[in-house]
Formats: sequence, C-alpha cells, structure tokens
Amino acid sequence: SLNKDFTIGTLIQHKDDIDSYVVDEVAKDGTSLAFDFGVIYKLKNNYQIGFSGLNIGGVGQDGEPTYIPSTYNLGVGYTKKFKYKLLKDIQVGLDYTDITDEYTTPDFMKKVKTGVDATIIDNKFLTFKSGFGFYQGSYTAGLDLRITIFELSFTTYAEELGAYSGQDKDRRYLLNLTIGW
Repeated sequence: SLNKDFTIGTLIQHKDDIDSYVVDEVAKDGTSLAFDFGVIYKLKNNYQIGFSGLNIGGVGQDGEPTYIPSTYNLGVGYTKKFKYKLLKDIQVGLDYTDITDEYTTPDFMKKVKTGVDATIIDNKFLTFKSGFGFYQGSYTAGLDLRITIFELSFTTYAEELGAYSGQDKDRRYLLNLTIGW
C-alpha cells in the first residue's frame, strides 16, 4: 500500500520521472506474516455461532500508518427452510467485529453488522432473493433475479469513511448481469 500526500509542486517537479520518484523516495519495502482463523459451531434449532481472528500477528510495523492490527470477531446466525410456495428460506445474521478494540473506534454501530436474506422463489427456471441489513450504521439492500441462464443482481451499501457511523458515508451501488449454464 502507499499512503502519501503529493503537492502540485512535487508532481510538476517530477512530471518526467514520477514513477521512479515514487519507487526510490516514497515506497518502503517490508514483509509481514499474519494468519486468519475461524470456527462455526452449529447449535440446535438452526442456530449457529462463529468466532474469527483476522491478521493475527498484525500486518506491517506497529506504529506505522499502514499497520493493520489483529482483530477478533463474534457472530450469530439463524437459518430456516420453508416449504411454502412463495418463501423457501430465510437467513439472519449479526456480527460484532473487533471485540478487543484494536481500532479504538468510539462508535458501537461501526462494529455491528446485521442482515436478513430471504429466498422468495427458487425453482428450475426462476430464482428471486432479497436481502436487507445494516453495515457500519447504514442500510444495505440487495435483490437477485435468475431467469434460466440470466441472473441480474443489484446491491447498495454505504462505506463509512469517518470515525463514527453517519459522519462521512460513501454510498455505493452495484449492478451485475451474469449469463451462464
């Protein structure tokens, strides 16, 4: 990764050799080794609980601007299948991330992720799914429609760029068309 502010003067001064300037003066070489792990335990009545550790050992040098600390996360989920004509299954999930406060965010909502996903129709020729949730304090939503070999998916979510939820949202929209058999 590269994290550096460039002034207009620097860009003009190095307009003919900006790539070598970045490699020689800005970039730093380094090596990190980190591990991820996770477990999911299935409980009775369609419930499950999960625990994960990410970047164990940290990535980069502690104290550097690009350092990524180890984080530990806890989640619970529920899944239910139905035999109704217009509702096939639902999935509900709740995750709490960074339970050891490595990022020391003061905002509880930035650490909570939750969602509900439902398969409304699912047969040989047609599948329709819908989902809704919250990520970093902002809503998420999505729809999937498959008609034989064509699948159209739409998703929206907001990435929080500020220190607390609602401070500096960056809403994103994704539309995907897949053709496959």
